[in-house]
Order: sequence, then C-alpha cells, then structure tokens
Amino acid sequence: MKKRLAILTILAMVVTMLAACNIGGPAFECEDPLGCVDIAPEDPVRIGYALVLSGANETLGIDSQRGVEIAADDKGEVLGHAIELVGADSECAAEGGQKALTKLASDPSLVGVIGTNCSSAGEPASKIASDAGMVLISPSNTAPSLTNP
Repeated sequence: MKKRLAILTILAMVVTMLAACNIGGPAFECEDPLGCVDIAPEDPVRIGYALVLSGANETLGIDSQRGVEIAADDKGEVLGHAIELVGADSECAAEGGQKALTKLASDPSLVGVIGTNCSSAGEPASKIASDAGMVLISPSNTAPSLTNP
C-alpha cells in the first residue's frame, strides 16, 4: 500500500512536470506566473522530500523515504532523464518543516516536494511551498487545515 502511494505521488509530480514539456516542438516559452522548471537534456528530474528523519517519529519518515526511493528506482527515468531525490528532515515539528521547505524551495531545479509526514511540520511547509510556486504532496498529513481547504 505504501509503495503504491509513493509511486502515485511521484507520478503526480511527473504529470505536473510533463504539462510544461515541449518535446520536438518549437522553443518553449514559459507563461506561467509562478515560473517553470527547465531541465537540460543531460540533467536529472529533481524531486525533493521533507520527511521526519530523526526523533521519536522517524520510523514514519524513514518508511516514506524508502517508499519514495523504491518508486524512483522502479520508474527509473522520465522522458530520458534520471530521477534524483533531494531530502531534508522536517523533524515532525513546525520549526523543522519551516527549515526543510526553506532549504528545498531555494532550489529552482526541483519540480516538487514530497512531504511532510506530520501536520505540525506541514503547516509552515505548505505556506513556504505555495509561496515558492512549488507542488507539495504529503504522504500522511491529516490536519483539517491542510486537507479540507
């Protein structure tokens, strides 16, 4: 079940990325006000993750991290591009979520972020991701403020 969720998460990010691809056509001109991610022919598709990788809840994050890694390995590549994962520890805390997403959102080569595991980290992380125009897909947040709107 968790492997299937990880694969679906990565595929959702890939579909989002593919919406901006223009293979074999005229030069692509980004008209999205949030911007676009350019991936050179030899560069990998880079996906971030902000998961709880330390502390009392680390098993939840390690489980998610391994699911993401398995899904990336199973997929192998996207349109001839290798998949590269970039991670940060969200620590299952507001401060950790803020720190992790600030780090990841500063990387313009990421197509999106998988995370967080804990709603306490997801609250600030979702705002930072949204302000940066990034996709943030959580494997386990449950707070109504993150799932209802």
